Amino acid sequence: GHGLTPAKGENYSSELLAKDLKGLLDHLDIYRVHLLGHSMGGRTAVRFAEMNPDRVKSLIIEDMELISRVQDSPEKRSQVIEEARRLRKTFADPVFPSRTELIRALTPYYGAEAESLTYRRAREHPDGTMTLLFRPEVSLLYGYQANAEDLTGALRKLNVPVLVLRSDPKMGSAMSDAGVTRIQEADPLAQIRLVEGAGHVIHRSHAQELVANVGRFVSPPLPRVDHKTAKAAFGGEGRVPNVLVSRRAGMRSAQVAYLRTNRSLEDLKATYPYAYFDLGRLRGRVVLDAGTGDGAFVTDLRREGIEAYGLD
Repeated sequence: GHGLTPAKGENYSSELLAKDLKGLLDHLDIYRVHLLGHSMGGRTAVRFAEMNPDRVKSLIIEDMELISRVQDSPEKRSQVIEEARRLRKTFADPVFPSRTELIRALTPYYGAEAESLTYRRAREHPDGTMTLLFRPEVSLLYGYQANAEDLTGALRKLNVPVLVLRSDPKMGSAMSDAGVTRIQEADPLAQIRLVEGAGHVIHRSHAQELVANVGRFVSPPLPRVDHKTAKAAFGGEGRVPNVLVSRRAGMRSAQVAYLRTNRSLEDLKATYPYAYFDLGRLRGRVVLDAGTGDGAFVTDLRREGIEAYGLD
């Protein structure tokens, strides 16, 4: 219900919002992304990754669980829709004569939070009038429909690296212990990190810590190996089981790495279509030259159980 996009219809499910996100990425001509979703956006991000698995390099969820959080039923859905229609009429004109009048309109629906909303989600004009900056009926529909879904099944289907950043429960996390457990059950490889002292909006209160966590996740540091060790691991000419992987100059994360795997070159190309592969020679030995613009390659390799090392 935020922003200037016109409200449309009464369907605000995660599936519909994921389609909106796909439309935006298509419009921007962006194909494959590291996808971070905060709060309810985390649920949309999971649904997008399920519906478009080839377009997600990695998934980061900022303080949101994926279990169903409301008791859903046809009767309850009908009640929510009727309430949303009443809200649409009440707030058809988003401009109110004063803050007092806006608080009076919001109080029946938001209780003690009404006054806070007039500071956080409304704009006061020089003449004292107030413009509401969100649509209460959309927030109601979205909040109910998205929370009614259990997205742990969608998470279970994914084959991308997953990072979950949980805010401090003492500061008001949107994640319950049960929700954390269900994520771990759905994806045992998911990394779940607690950001101590952070409230629900981690990117606001602990921005540097969030950026550091995401940076390490999408571009993990490589353990180092020297030339002598790497050379000793090579077999005969033409063998690919033990190969050197070098990121080409000009890539955002230019580096050289040693890769140990029994996978064939053709298999690697098929599995990691976003990476550049080419056979070449280094000091008379056949090597594998791989290039990619981000750290998803190394993260994906580790998820597949393939050892990767930086080359000193």
